[in-house]
Amino acid sequence: MSISCIGNEALLQVKLSLTQDELFIKSRGPFWDRYWEEEEYWEFEDEEFEDEGENGIGIYPFVRHQQGDEFSVKKFNPKDLMDYEACVPRDDCSQIVVGGVPTDGYELLFDGKAIDPGYEFYFDALNPVTYTTVGSCTTTPIPVCNDAEALFELRFWSGTIGSHDSTFRVEDQDGNSVLSGSLGGSFSLDKTYACLPKDDACYTFLIGIQEQRDPTNEAASSYTIFFDGELVGSSETWLFESVRFGSCGPSCEEDESVVEFFMYHEMYPDEEFEYKWNLSSPSVSISGVVPHGPGISFLAHETMCVPKGSCASFYIEDRNNVTQTYEDEVLPEGITDWADPNIDWDSLEVANVTVPINVQPVFMISMDNVEYRRVDWGILNQTTNMGDCTYADLCNEQTEDLFYVERRIPADLKTNWGDIPPTPLLMSGHIGAEDWNFGYIYHKDNGKLKNLLTARNYINRASDLNTTLKVFECVPKDGCDLSLNFTAGPVGAPREQYNAKKNGMQLTDGQFVGNVFGSFVTPFGQNCPFSFSSSNALTLSGGAIASVVVVAITVLIWD
Repeated sequence: MSISCIGNEALLQVKLSLTQDELFIKSRGPFWDRYWEEEEYWEFEDEEFEDEGENGIGIYPFVRHQQGDEFSVKKFNPKDLMDYEACVPRDDCSQIVVGGVPTDGYELLFDGKAIDPGYEFYFDALNPVTYTTVGSCTTTPIPVCNDAEALFELRFWSGTIGSHDSTFRVEDQDGNSVLSGSLGGSFSLDKTYACLPKDDACYTFLIGIQEQRDPTNEAASSYTIFFDGELVGSSETWLFESVRFGSCGPSCEEDESVVEFFMYHEMYPDEEFEYKWNLSSPSVSISGVVPHGPGISFLAHETMCVPKGSCASFYIEDRNNVTQTYEDEVLPEGITDWADPNIDWDSLEVANVTVPINVQPVFMISMDNVEYRRVDWGILNQTTNMGDCTYADLCNEQTEDLFYVERRIPADLKTNWGDIPPTPLLMSGHIGAEDWNFGYIYHKDNGKLKNLLTARNYINRASDLNTTLKVFECVPKDGCDLSLNFTAGPVGAPREQYNAKKNGMQLTDGQFVGNVFGSFVTPFGQNCPFSFSSSNALTLSGGAIASVVVVAITVLIWD
């Protein structure tokens, strides 16, 4: 029996037409719950569904109702399935969000009348999240463009609230900003409109964020852009993206490669400094700066052209010398420790204090849609090698070898776990996201020597599907003492694809050490034995040998 509303209230209902078993099968959250229950790793906790906050949204099917700054959340429990009902002011504006339920599995009613669920956005691999409004709501007016203009529309769905907003910008073909803004919020739909000249005009839509959102743990953000009535771009996962639209020719000549550089730097926006960078190849040298300070966009972007087939290097400088000055209490003369019992806390003086700050920008560099780095700055004064680089281009043939690894994430990344939906991207911490390191095997107790190079030096953010990352580095010429080691995820986890070379020659002598989790070890040398001659080397004997599977492969693929 439905609840009764009084006065100027209307009954808001989300009436489910699914049975408990159907919701269990058709919604994403219960897939996870069933998997963990069957494996006896985790028991379904009913109190998860008593929480009226936003914890767990993005995992469980839910309905969210908001008026002004006030909101309520109901998570649907397939073990105790109940419709959602609430009395809301008829003349106020209410925002209704339903996530993780098939759109044909519920009916949305307001004052007894069926209403359309509204806009659909990405929620998980199975079902959308929908957004609509009921009551007396104002809408953003759509401008009327003249004959020489076309309407640009940006629809931004915020998803769950995050600690970082996205910044967007639309640039004309000369790189001038014609539209910009910040995008954030919680379960809100923002629409931005502009009339832009359309005759022989080319535009670039840019968007970036400090921390890429994880759509496997929360309701993802998404954007959709239209120009002159046509869909020109959309995404549910991004760290950086650029979309060209309008009357655009190629970014570079046919015999040139496109180099794209992004940076996002939202930390300490009131401090003024700059980042210097340089792109060089045998026939090209391009330099620039990324300014930082009040009134400057957090999002920086450059597109450059280099001769196709060349080996290019991108260098960006360290900003470790950035400081911040502010007023604060200081220790009395002669006292060096804040724990000193002789401090008179009532008579402390205030003075200007200057301290170093860690600005931690995030940047990405790519050539011809192949990424070479996607990181925040854990290693500064970075040089990134890109393109068709050879041993002779980069290394000292007397003391160095050229290390190359290529990692590709397939367009259709699925697990072998059956019930678990495919992931739309691979976060760096996801189960199944392989890691690798390159270093000296026998230095098991020395992290720096064992990890001369690691995957996180080149990518420590999420990876989009159907993307490729390449690494070129010169390493010490130490033969069999060096190895490339992949850390594999559990059996059934989604797999990446790898290809490794030394001085242009394929590495094929790989061995898997372990059971469910383990390492795939490839000696960095020609026909190197797996047991090394050094007395400190990693050797396999006894029970360890029994778990070794020997393979010979060209591209490392786990399926």
